[in-house]
Amino acid sequence: MTAIEPLEQAADRLVGRRTEIEAIGVLIDRVASGRGGAFLLIEGEPGIGKTALLHRAVGMAAGAGMRILLGAATEAERSTPGAAVNSCVAQGDPGGGVPGHQPGSTAAFSDLLGRWCADGPVAVLMDDIHWADAASLSVLRWLSVAVDTMPLLVVVTMRPYPLGPGLPRLLSEFDAVGARRMSLGPLADAEVARLVERSLGAPPEPQLHELIAGAAGNPLYLNDLLDGPAPAAPEAGLPDALSARIARRLEFLPESARHILEAAAALAPRVDPVKLAGILGVSLIDVWHEIRTAVEARVLVYDGDELVFRHDLIRRVLADQVSPSIRATLRRHVEVAGRHLMRIAEPAADPGAPTRNPSTAALDRVAELIEGTVAAATAESLVASLPTPSDPTTVLLFRGLADGDVDLVAAAVSEFERSERPRFAALAGENLAEMLVRNGRTAEARAALDAAATRYETLGAGPETARVRARLRELGVRRGVRGTRRRPETGWEALTATERKVAVQVAQGCSNAEIAEKMFLSRRTVQTHVSNILGKLGLRSRVQVAVAYAQRG
Repeated sequence: MTAIEPLEQAADRLVGRRTEIEAIGVLIDRVASGRGGAFLLIEGEPGIGKTALLHRAVGMAAGAGMRILLGAATEAERSTPGAAVNSCVAQGDPGGGVPGHQPGSTAAFSDLLGRWCADGPVAVLMDDIHWADAASLSVLRWLSVAVDTMPLLVVVTMRPYPLGPGLPRLLSEFDAVGARRMSLGPLADAEVARLVERSLGAPPEPQLHELIAGAAGNPLYLNDLLDGPAPAAPEAGLPDALSARIARRLEFLPESARHILEAAAALAPRVDPVKLAGILGVSLIDVWHEIRTAVEARVLVYDGDELVFRHDLIRRVLADQVSPSIRATLRRHVEVAGRHLMRIAEPAADPGAPTRNPSTAALDRVAELIEGTVAAATAESLVASLPTPSDPTTVLLFRGLADGDVDLVAAAVSEFERSERPRFAALAGENLAEMLVRNGRTAEARAALDAAATRYETLGAGPETARVRARLRELGVRRGVRGTRRRPETGWEALTATERKVAVQVAQGCSNAEIAEKMFLSRRTVQTHVSNILGKLGLRSRVQVAVAYAQRG
């Protein structure tokens, strides 16, 4: 949706948002009554209703007697200087531009607004500034300051990802001058029900309930779902047209991120980076880089301590796009573990009888088992490497995993160690650690992982050692030649390596957005590091960090 869409059509799609509409009304009243200007940034994921809310603001501002400049930035014109700003001017001043100035320049726009504001309040509304060209971003920078001295309302919208060049710095400047931010979340359940009934003219059929829930309160996905033919049942799959529309909206993600997400979608419900790295044969660092991209784009979100897909509709579309090779790999992990589990945990009465093929139910159970342990690759390497299916220690291990019995798995680890099978002891120890974490026994989990890492190091198993070290770091343990050592709680020595890098950039005057861009971190992560730095150093501001860093030499 763009600003050139008819206002009535966009406004008609708006459901709910009463709190946001009231907040915009307060700003319009402030500007229209001559009590000052206002700058508002509306942000949210694609389809959440930013454009519809922007167009509602247009109607409200026009009703208050304000002159309207409405426009939009587009991906196709992001390299055209002044394109976004000129789209606003074109609607508000059909005669076009200001003589003597380059169209779309800050000078031209300031002259134009100065003339118009002399006649009364003006509202400048721009959609999708994440696509804005550099010249238009410069005009927005000027507008964020100009609202302090002119009867001017500025409302812009953007999605959180991808951010074009220069936009992170501009956002930090918006914050510095006190620009207001409005983040649009999902519609409430009552608003979803109202949108659904308005679209269908009646309550939805039972087979739609699961799909509606999968839209997670996103109005665009709900409208896409309701505008097309309903599937006969949720398990029948999404309509082809709906899947195609959702897939097109994910094209802004890098291909590498989509590849990771497709595999993650097939391993729902939770996203396990370690498992993905093992199955896809890529480094854990590479997986985390792509997952961070998906989190910034709000395709993935945190549910407590776990990563999940924000919309189940997106997960289903991505799962359907898994390449045949990856799908075969995933299936192979499950089938290998399933065959071994059935042969080990439920051996045939007649030792000479042929091995049964696992039933669908058994494979489903093994899939759940793998989902609850470390990587599927770990599970496969364990079951595929065992010397004999009837090995009693192996039977003990699998029964412990299947029953969720920590003591049985711990006994299997000890028995593997006693019988001098360190690789199996390490693999089983990883599974034991994950079970301990889920049971809240974090200290014991650290010990189990540390023991597994030591076994892998002794064997010279580099990838396995790196995997365990990564999991240890997640649990707050750093391993080295001296083992775990306690870091001081205060002072510069208390800072982690990452916190020291952040502190240096804070001292150099970098904003959180700039630090995030340089270090490939999210802004929220940088904010957490800054808070930790202030707490450990006993300081209260970024300026004090800069002074302390300079004094430290």
